[in-house]
Amino acid sequence: MKKAVRDLVLGMKELPEKGGYWGLLLNTKTSSVGLEPASAKAFQSVNDRYILFTPNLQASNRGFGLVFGSVIGFAILSMLGSALILDSLYDDSGFVVERLFALIIIALLGSGFFGWAYISLRSKVSPPVVLSKKFRRFYYWMNRKDGWISLPYDDIQPVNMIARMYSTAGGSTAYVLAIVDLVPGSRRIRWYLPLSQPQRSIETPERIWEFIRCYMDRTPEELPPVEALPAIDDPKADLARMDRFLFGSLVDENHRVVPGIFSKLYVGFVGGTMYWFERAGLWISRTAPRPQWPEEIAEEMALPVDSSAYKIRAPTPAQRLANENALPHMRRRWMVLGGISTIFVLTMFAVLGVPPWL
Repeated sequence: MKKAVRDLVLGMKELPEKGGYWGLLLNTKTSSVGLEPASAKAFQSVNDRYILFTPNLQASNRGFGLVFGSVIGFAILSMLGSALILDSLYDDSGFVVERLFALIIIALLGSGFFGWAYISLRSKVSPPVVLSKKFRRFYYWMNRKDGWISLPYDDIQPVNMIARMYSTAGGSTAYVLAIVDLVPGSRRIRWYLPLSQPQRSIETPERIWEFIRCYMDRTPEELPPVEALPAIDDPKADLARMDRFLFGSLVDENHRVVPGIFSKLYVGFVGGTMYWFERAGLWISRTAPRPQWPEEIAEEMALPVDSSAYKIRAPTPAQRLANENALPHMRRRWMVLGGISTIFVLTMFAVLGVPPWL
């Protein structure tokens, strides 16, 4: 966990007392002047008992592990099969030890890729972060070693973390709302928990935090409407969800690619490459084992909830159709991108798995 904390907070073991290159400290007790609260698609649902945050992007990594591990594993299995069928462990001089060792190494390598795929498929999926209004605590499954963590809302320090990304095409900066739990009596970081996906505007994480503050200590009437997001457990909503977390603002609210050569090239390249990884990841997120919730929050979440006081921004007709996998232009686009992705995945197999048979 210490290594994960260092990675997530840019190598810091202690939280600075002032903002800087790393990010900003947000207000914990008073409202920020001039900033209105906003949900900014950070919440999957809001009701009188708890906030369920939008799931993080762990599905992408799990889907990549399943598809890539399986494809390369089968390619190596094909190499092993060709060696056993077309070749022999014997030559004119008899038994060849070197060839046996080579086959054992290939078999172990293939087993490693299949193992990666299996772990991606069956290891526990982290449920979304939950903030309980009654217990005034955040609940999150950290990992298999650390299990559930429960962070007190009134004692954590919210931060606006700066995430800088660089590539050959240039650099970009994004901002992430997170909470930090400190060792009592020090600035040493004990837990770090992101609450939102990276945002383009520096003000957005603070506006999300203002929403959380209003939810906890003020009335529902003071909160702005929450966006109606695609359901996380409905496979019909997968393509709509993929539009949002793969393409962001390059796809508009009605799921059309925004004008411009860059947006079209980006959507084509990323969608054509990632389609099967993302579909597999979303499927895993619904079918893989999940840890049981802590008893206190499980009982709270099992009780009836009232969402009537919390305003929801109604989806547009196009968004409603997209969430039901019935929006024609979105389906056509993903059909093309899915075909490209299928060719990409099959090519990965063919490069390794076919030549040994020729």
